Amino acid sequence: MEQRQSTPSGSGYRPPKPQRILACVLCQQRKVKCDRKFPCIHCTKAKVQCVPAQQMQRRRKRPTEQELTERLRQYEDLLRKNNIAVDTTEDMDTEDLTADGGAGPESSTGQRYFDSVANVEVKSEEQSIGEVKNFWDAVHQRVPDSHSVTEKLDVDNKTSHPTFDDLSEPVIVKVWGRVYESDHNHLFGDTKMDVPLSTLHPSHVQIFRLWQIYSDNINPLLKVTHAPTLQASILDAAVDPKGISHELEALMFSIYCTALITMSEEECRAMLGEPKAKLLGKYQDACRQALINCGFLRSRDRDCLTAYFLYLISLRPDTHPHTLSPMFAIAFRIAHRMNICNEAANSRHGVFEAEMRRRLWWAMVVYDSRISEMTDYKTTQLIPTWDCRIPVNVNDFDLRPEMTATPADQDASTEALFAVVRGAIGNFIRHNPWHLDFINPMLRHIAKATQHRFDPNDDDLNSLEHIIENRYLRHCSSENPLHYITIWWARNYLAKYRFLLHCSQHSKSPHNQPMEQRDKILSYALRMLECDTALNTSPLTKGYRWLIQFHFPFPAYVRIVQDLRSRPVGPHADKAWETMNANYAVRFVDMEPSANLLGIADLKSALTLP
Repeated sequence: MEQRQSTPSGSGYRPPKPQRILACVLCQQRKVKCDRKFPCIHCTKAKVQCVPAQQMQRRRKRPTEQELTERLRQYEDLLRKNNIAVDTTEDMDTEDLTADGGAGPESSTGQRYFDSVANVEVKSEEQSIGEVKNFWDAVHQRVPDSHSVTEKLDVDNKTSHPTFDDLSEPVIVKVWGRVYESDHNHLFGDTKMDVPLSTLHPSHVQIFRLWQIYSDNINPLLKVTHAPTLQASILDAAVDPKGISHELEALMFSIYCTALITMSEEECRAMLGEPKAKLLGKYQDACRQALINCGFLRSRDRDCLTAYFLYLISLRPDTHPHTLSPMFAIAFRIAHRMNICNEAANSRHGVFEAEMRRRLWWAMVVYDSRISEMTDYKTTQLIPTWDCRIPVNVNDFDLRPEMTATPADQDASTEALFAVVRGAIGNFIRHNPWHLDFINPMLRHIAKATQHRFDPNDDDLNSLEHIIENRYLRHCSSENPLHYITIWWARNYLAKYRFLLHCSQHSKSPHNQPMEQRDKILSYALRMLECDTALNTSPLTKGYRWLIQFHFPFPAYVRIVQDLRSRPVGPHADKAWETMNANYAVRFVDMEPSANLLGIADLKSALTLP
């Protein structure tokens, strides 16, 4: 008994307290219960590394008044560097704060100090659009930083039953998918083709020919597909069409469709042995079925959205713009769901995927802006409510899926030249007040809050033209088809936007414009026709006519005719008639004579009648 009493426990010895085992880092971020085994059950399920959390660090001391004042001065310096006016704090030192009762809430000086800090934080947040908050992360009080990790959860496992703690957005999407498993495709109907899609593909040789036509005529202008990687997939699929994915199959059929719209009837019969209209209808039907098969209305796959976009482009020549407009609205709803319009979301992807998302978004926006011009200008997506960057000026072989660093913009002409110049002009226009006046004047406030602060005058467009000419066009050769269309397309767009700027400025008093102003607007309209004529007459642009014909300069014709009606004779009249006649000759060279279409000679006679 005495020996037992002399044991360490009897002498007051206390064994060391076992160290508390904390939940792993991922479970803490997702706010779920961790089983505190490493790896834990949640990390094992998500197939991610389970990182044990360290002991909680002691709370940092509250910064002293001097530290806070110094931090405020740093914030003010940052704001001044960004040309933002702030109230000075030169006379706000530590002694003032102490003499006034410290930095507590009761202190008037201290209150001004904290108000200043709050004001600095608000102004700093206004300098960028930032990433849109995730609704389900907010509802579930999920840490935003874990969003990219939670997407790796096995939400496709049909046998699993997610718990309340697993309510991330992918799980919510999965639940809705189960609820509406029997939903029908209301856009394209429920009818399925009687034959497998694999039997509708062209022959191996024809697939390669159509791909080559697409690569020559479509891809240089849109850049929504990466030729080096996609070509390998298409060549493999041509050998065995039965084994390809639904997304690749939809993309292939959309490529066939867009390639066909760039071909003439004679070229189609010579190369493919069938009438163009028959083949186009066949491949469009197959593309619709392929899009249904990959669930494009609910998909977040970029190739799937690209296929739908190309399919819409193939419909354009024979479809009313008012019909195409809501179909493009569907594409933008899908794009917004994928968040490709948000630069913060794009940056979470790899370098290659992020750049392809930017290319797709800009191609959709600029193409849809033309649809909006033909239907309702207010529906355009060329507005300042998103922050997707314009594509990088690089060749396709400089962009690879395994890249970890974004390639630098090249100071030379590249394969992406047209897409980059188009994006640079569009990015300028979407922040301009005179452009937004045609859409929604309230958007002016958003444009002012961004770094793009432009005054609605010619000086800004002159600066833009200088940048385009010296940064991009000076490297171009007029003998290269892509360079040629880029040169004249850019000049055409600059003339067009100068024309729209002056129309907007004088829309309230169109009949009281001084003669100098009328001459200036007329010169812009004539410049539009001259650029359009240059695009239509050159043999270099034969493969690009599918896009050139889409941009008929109708507003320029309207303005010129109105001016000639009020001033049928004068120094400007002869040039106006000559310019219109030259453009009319190339624009309507293949059009059948119609009683509803006046020739330029008939129009001139009608306007010059006494």
